[in-house]
Amino acid sequence: MTMPQRRYRTARLCGAGAILIGLSGLFGWITARAIFNSIVPGYKPIAITASVLSLLLGGVLLLMARERLARSLAGILLVITAIVAIFTLLEIFLLLTGINLTIEDAILQRFPALFQNPDVHISPVASTLMFVIAVALLLLLWPRRYDKSVSIRLEAAGLLGALAIISAFVFFLGFVFRTPLLTGTQYLPIAWLATTTIILLGIGVIALAGEAALPLRVVVGLSTRARLLRAFLPLIALLLLLSNAALYFLSFLIRVNPALVAGISTVVFLVVTTLVILRVAAVLGGMIDQAEVDRRAAMVALAASEELFRTVFNSVYDAIILHDADGRIVTANDSMVALYGVAPDEITRLSIADLSAAEMPLETLPARWRAVLAGETAFFPWRARRPHTGELFDVEVFLRKLTLEDRDVVMANVRDITERKQAEAERERLLQEVRDWADTLETRVEERTAALQAANKELEAFSYSVSHDLRAPLRSIDGFSKVLLERYSELLDERGRDYLDRIRAAAQRMGQLIDDLLGLSRIGRREMRRETVNLSSLATEILTELHEREPDRIVETVITPDAVAEGDPELLRIVLTNLLGNAWKFTREREITRIEFGVSVRDHQRAYFIRDNGAGFDMAYVDKLFSPFQRLHTETEFPGTGIGLAIVQRIIHRHGGMVWAESAVGEGATFTFTLGG
Repeated sequence: MTMPQRRYRTARLCGAGAILIGLSGLFGWITARAIFNSIVPGYKPIAITASVLSLLLGGVLLLMARERLARSLAGILLVITAIVAIFTLLEIFLLLTGINLTIEDAILQRFPALFQNPDVHISPVASTLMFVIAVALLLLLWPRRYDKSVSIRLEAAGLLGALAIISAFVFFLGFVFRTPLLTGTQYLPIAWLATTTIILLGIGVIALAGEAALPLRVVVGLSTRARLLRAFLPLIALLLLLSNAALYFLSFLIRVNPALVAGISTVVFLVVTTLVILRVAAVLGGMIDQAEVDRRAAMVALAASEELFRTVFNSVYDAIILHDADGRIVTANDSMVALYGVAPDEITRLSIADLSAAEMPLETLPARWRAVLAGETAFFPWRARRPHTGELFDVEVFLRKLTLEDRDVVMANVRDITERKQAEAERERLLQEVRDWADTLETRVEERTAALQAANKELEAFSYSVSHDLRAPLRSIDGFSKVLLERYSELLDERGRDYLDRIRAAAQRMGQLIDDLLGLSRIGRREMRRETVNLSSLATEILTELHEREPDRIVETVITPDAVAEGDPELLRIVLTNLLGNAWKFTREREITRIEFGVSVRDHQRAYFIRDNGAGFDMAYVDKLFSPFQRLHTETEFPGTGIGLAIVQRIIHRHGGMVWAESAVGEGATFTFTLGG
């Protein structure tokens, strides 16, 4: 049985016990049989109100003890508990203010036989403790969706339950020693059945608050602190009973009210003993827990260290040999076994002499080993030998001291440098070839530089000429349009002025396109301005401009929203202008034109496409499509220069991307491009 199941079972048992006490009390009053509402002859019977409250709170506790509580049932239980809390609080207020007519009197006046009996009234102590229990249950029942601090409510409920238990237990001890507290005062004494009910309800509240809340948190769990506290609990109970018994009999000798002595001593004993036990358990438990944690951590660290050493030792690329001062091998790693071609069980039967070429000065090694064992290190080349085959090869050796099981040994890192020596020889040969070739390089560089400078000068001259010849008419168009707007604006209507504005905007954009094309001709020497570009917005603007030029065409456009890319905004505008312009041009024969701009994924890379339902082309000629001045249609069919797609391809390549086309004659075309990183 799990901990939550045990808690719910405990709460249900406590709730059932409180219900039984409440029913017994009510039955005793109804049938006038004192045995049911007092149990022990001579003791104050449980009041009618206390019986009803025990029945209500026990029922609430019994119904709450389940893993899932329906919202409707929780609401009903919340209302019942709130009524009990308000009733007990009002009873306490009326008793403390001296008002004689209590709520009970108002009800019991209808039953004169009961009304004349003072034992039917609930004790103020019982009212107070019932109020504490009701508040604790309200904290547990309060809907969690209205309260973010659930843990605080559970803590408060558990502490209130513990307070009710301790207080009721103090009065219960008075009955054990037959000296009920508060007898003979102006307040009515609490019945012993009421104390029993409150103890049961308090235990149920603590069980429902859970082991994560006080007071269960300090005594439940697997920690040493919790185990110590559980071990001390029987001792506390025994000492409490013995001390109260001793004080009870002592009180007769010194003529002191035994009930008062028992009550005060119980409270003091509980507080002092609980604090001492908690502190002792906390200190001892903490020390033992920490020692156990440290021990386990040390064992884990040691095991991890050994495993790490074995893993690193056998995974190192270099051969590692551990040997003593006489050159006898103690152990070696897997790389040594592979390098020297020996079996693992042979290692300890070999010595350094068995692994060395005959021509090597073995007599110099002992001095080096002694120096290493004294704390020095050594590094030197060596000629090694494979024992079984006699094959010789070159190695580098690095020596240092290592303590192995309280014993100092020499650790030799051996690295095969055969391939490195071969690479060094090959590098030397290549370097010589480079030196020979470098002798003629300077002349070639001078010739190539001169040719490049000449080509750049011709390109600059061509660019200047094109820029001047194209910009001159554009400046005229823009300038005269501006003059018309400034001087003759009043003679034009709104549409005329709008047309002139569009002329000026088109002329200015044409100038910008010329600048971009000229910049594209110098693309190898130009640093692109990369930024985030909203291609969807660009496509919308371009298609809007195209439609304004031919407003009578029926065009259906589909544009994927918020398609963004990283690139040069002006160059990407040129790309979309050419591709969308082609789509617009080659669909003019269609009754209903459809042009789509969207995004797809090709080879794990984002790709952008423009699709139309136009004339299309034969895929057999797709290789000519992006070549300058190559056309797949006649000038009479579709006018154009054949330079647009070549410009698109150069821009896309400049961005590190690719562009391709897919089409069929009469079925439209799809142009797709990527923009690299």
